[in-house]
Amino acid sequence: MTDEMGPPPDQPTEPPPPQADRDSGLSWGLAVFLLASLVFVTFVVQNSEAVAVTFLNFEGRFSLSVILVVTALVAVVADEVFGVMRRRRRRRLKEDREELARFRRS
Repeated sequence: MTDEMGPPPDQPTEPPPPQADRDSGLSWGLAVFLLASLVFVTFVVQNSEAVAVTFLNFEGRFSLSVILVVTALVAVVADEVFGVMRRRRRRRLKEDREELARFRRS
């Protein structure tokens, strides 16, 4: 008998080879992204005419698609900012309630 301890006879000495992914083809995320990109490009091409824009004291002519895309981006950013503020406030209120509950128990 030797001093070295090898693996038990029922275990392989090397790790098993990695199994192939079932989703090795086109992913759903990529398919949705490609479809959304196609819709966006079609929208921009069809709405490329310039329109007059007046906002407060600013006036200018811009592509309708640019105006709509910028407006949508501003809306998304505003939604995220207000969402973060709301989550922070709710988290702080939850922590205050938990602290009050710990205080009452002691």
